[in-house]
Amino acid sequence: MNYKNKAVRDKVKRNKKDFADSEEKEKTINDSLVYEPDYAEQIVTDETIKKRMLIILSALNQNEKYLYIAHYHNHKNFKEITKELGISHTVARQRHVELK
Repeated sequence: MNYKNKAVRDKVKRNKKDFADSEEKEKTINDSLVYEPDYAEQIVTDETIKKRMLIILSALNQNEKYLYIAHYHNHKNFKEITKELGISHTVARQRHVELK
């Protein structure tokens, strides 16, 4: 919701605008909505995100893939990952920063 929509709705909720009936109130709210046709074109779908993720993961080496998947998909913290990979916490954090 953009600022203009929010401002109008807030005024309506606080009864700062007088309306003859509820139809007039609804019409005012609907007229205040701003339609942005370009917004629909900017939406990134889940399918697009998955495709990008697969392309990025395919470019990584085995340890980098494991670090990415373990941290972002399996929600493991770096302490657990470092024990599994046999590397220091500093190295794991550095690799994570490089992956970003």
